[in-house]
Amino acid sequence: MKKVGDCGVRVVLDILIVLVIVSIGGFFASAEMALVSLREGQVRSLAKRGRRDAPAVGRWLGESGYVPDAVICSTAQRARQTWELVATGLAAVAPERSPVPVVRFEPRVYEATVLGLLMLVREYDDAWHTAMVIGHNPGLAGLAEGLANPDNAPPQAFPTAAVAVLGLTGPWAETAPGEARLLAFMVPAELRQ
Repeated sequence: MKKVGDCGVRVVLDILIVLVIVSIGGFFASAEMALVSLREGQVRSLAKRGRRDAPAVGRWLGESGYVPDAVICSTAQRARQTWELVATGLAAVAPERSPVPVVRFEPRVYEATVLGLLMLVREYDDAWHTAMVIGHNPGLAGLAEGLANPDNAPPQAFPTAAVAVLGLTGPWAETAPGEARLLAFMVPAELRQ
């Protein structure tokens, strides 16, 4: 049995796989801006706010016990930069963590649909108990909302650098909509208060 913190309450589950979702912003809605997004989005650097928030997100994850076994990260430059800064924050509070998580830069995360992200999650290695996805909205917000039990869903607002921690009670390959438990939801602004 694995114990997991749930907003101050201790929860005991027979099997727990934690999916940590870190969003780093979305895409432009108009067709004209979408073309710009496709060309320039992959090479755009992380904004000042992201550089400030990502280490805080890493520290929060480490302090909360959500240290990933694996990280699946979009190939976009700002996603890679987000992971580097999150890793720095994690290392600051969980330096004894060994081994270092498996990190895979996955092109399918960039501009992924909710269904595409679900299919990706179903491919995860069963040896991973905590996997982090670093990618983009609206896909990641949709994945979090779709996986969460409707009685325990994340907020509709899923701002940049928000983290949703979802607990799944079966193997990755059997991940299905509406079956995850929302264990935590955090936005960096909460850390600055």
